[in-house]
Amino acid sequence: MVTAELGVGLTALVLCLGVGLQAVAAGIDQVRCVDAAHVAARSAARGDPPGRARALGLGRAPAGSTVTVTVGGREAVVEVAAPPRGLLRELGGPSGRAVASTPVEAASEEAAPGQGASAQAASGEVVPGRSEAPAGAAAGAAARDAPARAVW
Repeated sequence: MVTAELGVGLTALVLCLGVGLQAVAAGIDQVRCVDAAHVAARSAARGDPPGRARALGLGRAPAGSTVTVTVGGREAVVEVAAPPRGLLRELGGPSGRAVASTPVEAASEEAAPGQGASAQAASGEVVPGRSEAPAGAAAGAAARDAPARAVW
């Protein structure tokens, strides 16, 4: 008697657990897409080549994602799309998708071709939006070499 109810109950429990874990994985993929779009857009806005910005985005995005970088006029736009994975792929579930746009920095527009804002900062020029000392100063070098952190 109890065996049949226990079998049905455990099956339902495992199914609910599986669906819940897939939902959490989809949420994590969405956050990774947003982060990848943000990093790639920031890189493109600083004057890095679109290929480098795309590579940075692909490094942060979920596996199998596509990253599209468009720099035009005064804005860098990045779109990241990740396919659903696991059970959600079979059921046609939601995919991760994020779009980020960042204004192109003025320093990258004035830089020589192939040089971004970081190249100008290394040469000692004042870059708008940066508060560190010119290259060579210990505090400025430490601040320039520190990894960027996103504030949510």
